[in-house]
Amino acid sequence: ADAYEFTSIEEAMKAPSQVIKLNLSSQNISKIPEEVFMLSNLHMLNINESHLSEIPDEISELTSLQYLDVSYNEISRISEKIGGLQSLIMLNLESNRLESIPDEIASLSNLQFLDLNDNLLKSLPEDLSGLMRLNNLSATRNKLSMLPSNIGSLPVLQSLDVSDNQITEFPSTVGNLKMLMILDVHKNQISGVPEEV
Repeated sequence: ADAYEFTSIEEAMKAPSQVIKLNLSSQNISKIPEEVFMLSNLHMLNINESHLSEIPDEISELTSLQYLDVSYNEISRISEKIGGLQSLIMLNLESNRLESIPDEIASLSNLQFLDLNDNLLKSLPEDLSGLMRLNNLSATRNKLSMLPSNIGSLPVLQSLDVSDNQITEFPSTVGNLKMLMILDVHKNQISGVPEEV
């Protein structure tokens, strides 16, 4: 095992400054233990397959965090303070109970991978233009009826999967996604794709 990966909060607290990776998956956790927010050098936090209901304000204290995986939980609320995680590269929110995500997500300027699959999202933040490094956006199996009009302002987006939603029309700005290699829109109600695409 990686010397800097810990799987219990008790072990982690014996040497908090050395904790780079913390994996508390499948431990029946209903809230992120408050001790986690004292791990100033934490780069990777994995708490999937548990019972988390929210990502609290304190998440903003993890300024070194690069990877956050809280998939397969019961999260219905994400604090807008998540926008302070300026080192974040990967955010996995798959299989939760999110009906919305805060607009502040769009200020994660280093985010490369955003997984929103299997939630209850009716919409995405209207302005995603701050996600300058996002190359993979996946939001399949939600309740999206439309995409943000400026989704075409994501300069390095390579993969966009919004299959299995309720999208009726596609913004023409998708045609501006010059790096796009994968576009999946099956199982929607789109009447036509704009010619710009």
